Amino acid sequence: MTELTRTRAILAAIVTAGAVIRIPGLLHDGLWRDEAYVYVDAIAPTFQAFLHRIVETEYHPPLYFLIAYGWVRLAGTSELSLKALPLLFSVLTIPAVYRLGATAGSAGIGLAAAAMYAVSPLAILESGDYLYPLMGLLCTVLATLIMAGRREPLRPARLAAIAVITMLTMYTQYAALFYVPVLAAWALSSPRGMRHGLALAGALGLGALPFLFWLPTFLRQPNPYFLRSPWHPGNPLFVPPPNALDKLGFFAWTIVRSLPLWPEKLAIVLGLFLAAALARLVMSRRINADAIAMGVMYAVALALVAGAGRFGVRYVAPFIGLFCVFLAWIVAAWFERVRLERPSQWTRWGAAVTAVLSLFIVSEDLVFAVHTAGMPESGIRTFVRSQPLDPATLYVIAPDYMTATFAFYARDAQVAYTAFGQTDHPEIFRYGRDASIYSPAAVRDAIIALGKKAGGHEYLDLIVDDAGNSAKVSRGRLYRSPARRLLDSMRARYPLLTQRRYPGRLESVTVYRFRTQGYLRSAE
Repeated sequence: MTELTRTRAILAAIVTAGAVIRIPGLLHDGLWRDEAYVYVDAIAPTFQAFLHRIVETEYHPPLYFLIAYGWVRLAGTSELSLKALPLLFSVLTIPAVYRLGATAGSAGIGLAAAAMYAVSPLAILESGDYLYPLMGLLCTVLATLIMAGRREPLRPARLAAIAVITMLTMYTQYAALFYVPVLAAWALSSPRGMRHGLALAGALGLGALPFLFWLPTFLRQPNPYFLRSPWHPGNPLFVPPPNALDKLGFFAWTIVRSLPLWPEKLAIVLGLFLAAALARLVMSRRINADAIAMGVMYAVALALVAGAGRFGVRYVAPFIGLFCVFLAWIVAAWFERVRLERPSQWTRWGAAVTAVLSLFIVSEDLVFAVHTAGMPESGIRTFVRSQPLDPATLYVIAPDYMTATFAFYARDAQVAYTAFGQTDHPEIFRYGRDASIYSPAAVRDAIIALGKKAGGHEYLDLIVDDAGNSAKVSRGRLYRSPARRLLDSMRARYPLLTQRRYPGRLESVTVYRFRTQGYLRSAE
C-alpha cells in the first residue's frame, strides 16, 4: 500500500467516524426556532414571498436559505431532511480541514486535524445548526486557498477561486465581515513579497465587492448581530451589558470547549498540556508559521465575538477547523520531538500511547454526542409530542419568535394558534398590531385581542420561553419582559389549571393552561 493510498484510507475512516458520531444529534436533537425559520421560509407560497421572508425576518445573508429552498424541494420538509443539510456540510468540512492541515504542514498534521474536527464537541454540537456548518466549510476552504497562494506562484485559477469562495462566504454569514479582512492582512505577509500579497488581498476584495448589493438590506435588517448588541432597546430583554471580566470568561471558556475532549475538566488538563508543549516548541525554535497563523486567526475571531458581547459558541463554530490545525501541529511536533530525542522509548511506547489516548478521546466524545442528543433543542418539540394537540385549545406563543418552532411541530394538527409580539421588530408570525415594548397598553391590548380570538375555545395554553422571559436575577438586575407581564395579567384574570415545564437545550418553555370559556370575553 502506497503512502497516498494509506492516507486516503485513514481519511476515509475519519470522515466515516465523524459522520457516525453526528448521527445521534441528527436523529434526536429536533429543531429550534432558528432552524424552524428555515422551514417557514422554505414553505413560502412563491419564490418572491420566500425572498421577502428572508429579507425581513432573518438576520443573515441569503445563501444558505437559497440552498435550503432548493433542498426541501428535493428532500422534503421533515425534521430529518432539515437537519441533514447542515450535517452534510459539517461532514464535508472534515476533509477540508485535512487539506488545510496538510497544506500547513504535512499529511500527518492534516489527518490529526481532521480527526480532531471529527470528534470535536463544539463541531458535533453545531453540526445541525443550520447555516453555521456551511460557513465553517467555506472559511476552511478559503484559508486553504490563501495559505497555498502565499507560498506558490500566482495562478489565475486560484485567484478566481479565492474571489468566488469569498463571495459565497460573505453571502453566508456576517462574520465574514471581519474574517475576510483578517485573511487579507495575513495574505499581505506573503513570503513571496508585497506585490504577491496584494494580488491575493485583491482577490479577496474582488470577492467581497458583490456584498455591496446586499449592504442596504444588511443595514436595515433587524438586529444583525455583527453591528447591534443584544442590549439594543429593540431587544425584548433588558440585561446589563457584559463587563470585561464577562468577556474574558467567555473567551477562556470557549477555548476549553473548542478542545477535542469532553468533559470540561479533562479538556482543561489537555489544554494545559498543549500550552506547555507549545511553550517548549517555541523555546526550541520548532515553529510552523502557517499553523500558528491558524491559531492566531481563531483567537482573533473569538476575541471579536467576545468583544461584541455575542456569548454563543455558534458564532465561533465556523472557525473551529483553523483551531484544529493549530492543535494538530502542536501534537505532531511534540511527538516528533519525543521520537527524535528518545527514540528507544518512542519505539517501545509511542504507538501504544497514541492509540490509547486516541481511543479515550473518541470514546469520551462519543459519550458527549449521545449525552447531548438526550435533550431536544426545543422544549416545544417535547410538549407537542407528549400529548395530542386539542382543537378546543387556543395556543398562544410568547414571545412570537418561538412561533416558527410551534408551527413546524403542529403543522399536521388542526388547531388555532397565535403569538404575542413584544418587540418593535415583528417576527414572521406577528400578533396583533405593532405594540411597542415600552407601551403600558401592550399587554392590555393583547388580553383584549386574545379575548376576541379565543371565542369558541374552552382552554388557552400560554407557551412561555423560560430562558428569556421568566423573572431571573442576573448580575444584580431583574430580567423584565412583556411576555412575563402578559403571563402575570392572565394569571390575575383567568383560572390557571396546570403549569408544566418542558426543557430544551436551547429553547426551554413552560406551558400554562387557562380555562377561557366564560372568562376571556369579559376582558373586553
